[in-house]
Parts: sequence; structure tokens; C-alpha cells
Amino acid sequence: MTFLLPLKLFDRNWDQDLPYYYEQILDKKECDDICTWKDVEYCLNLPNFFDIDVVSKHEIQKINPQKHPRSWAGQGWEEKSELFHLFKEGHTFIINNYSFRSEKVMGMLEQWSKIFSGDSQFQIYCGMGQSNSFYIHEDLPNNFIVQLRGKTKWKVFNERRATFVAQATPGDAQVDYDSFTPAIDVELNAGDALYIPPRCYHQAQPSEERISLSIPVHHYSLYHAHSITRPVDWKWYNIY
Repeated sequence: MTFLLPLKLFDRNWDQDLPYYYEQILDKKECDDICTWKDVEYCLNLPNFFDIDVVSKHEIQKINPQKHPRSWAGQGWEEKSELFHLFKEGHTFIINNYSFRSEKVMGMLEQWSKIFSGDSQFQIYCGMGQSNSFYIHEDLPNNFIVQLRGKTKWKVFNERRATFVAQATPGDAQVDYDSFTPAIDVELNAGDALYIPPRCYHQAQPSEERISLSIPVHHYSLYHAHSITRPVDWKWYNIY
């Protein structure tokens, strides 16, 4: 299967590293090929593999379900019943290791890595209703956001944090968030996408049922901390 998303995202002028809004670059089938609610259900049933975070719908902070020790396992994981209860309550779920969902998804990342050099992964942000994401913040890697289902309000600001200073703690009193000016203020619909440059302040405001794909991209030449790591081999190998 040819994965067209990286080709569509790459097809623009990259002379200036500015936030960018892509309108309707994927159709419904292309969105569903990446992730559906059945895929989310699969991941929630295997919390030991997919490294799941939960953000409270009541306030912007993480919920940390207890991880329990398991026989025949080096580390514990959450009770599935508790995760499903939290999900049905409407909290935001982040599936950090969605990259390993299946041979198909790994094949998508293999094709992605041929277009965008660097280390990437697929993370899924999802929820069943109005919930929270994070405070206005900035991230080290370049980031692409693709709306797969539902709608999400996004603000990406003109302001960027210098690359040589540490990341600011969200809500840091030394950062004048009130003075920020939006470069992009948009509601993403299914099939839309965003590009967020590194260290560029941004915030998502989910207001309904949604599935979003986040694709951080660390370029080895820019981030020394990642230049010493080995990239993931996304190729699916066969025994026979």
C-alpha cells in the first residue's frame, strides 16, 4: 500500500520554517486506514504495549492510573477495566506507542521516513467528548498534526522559544502568554492537518469526539541528544 500522507505534507515551499495549515489532504478512507475506534479499542486492551497517558477532562493535568505488578513481566501495567472506565467518562487518551499497532502502521512509518529524514513516531490523541489537552506549550521536535475523526480547535502562535534554552514549564510565570499572537487559529476537521515548527508555542482545545494523529520528527543534525540514538527500523521482516 502506498502511503500518500508524507508526500502530501511535503509538497509545499519549505524555504521558511513557519506554521502551516493543510485543508482536506486526506479523505475518510485514508483517515480510517491510519486509525479508527477499533484500533483505539485494541490499544486500550493492551496497555502493557502501547504506553498510554490520560489527561483529565476536568482540569489540565494527567491522571495516573495505578500500574500493578504482573506475573511473567518485568514491569506492571494498568487495569484494563479502569482505562475503559476513564475513556468512557470522556477523558483525553494519548497512545504513545501507536507506531507499533500493526504491520500496516509500521509500513506507513517506513514510507514516512523515506520522505522526512529523522526519527518519527505515530501518537494518537483521542476522546469521546469535550475534554482537555495541554496548556500552551512548545516542543523540541517538528510536529505534524492530522485530524482523523471529529474536530479540534487549534492555536499555533508566532512566538517561538530559543533553541539553546531549556523548555518552559507550561504556565511558567516568566513566559508572557497573554502577549502571544496566533499565526494559525483554526478548527481542524477530519482530513485537515497542521505543521508546527520546533519550539513554536501551540495549544489544542478538543470540544467533541475526536481522533488525532501526532507525528513528531527529530532531525539528527539538529538535536544532539537524538543524534546518538539509532533510528527505529520500521521494515516488517518475514520468517519465510
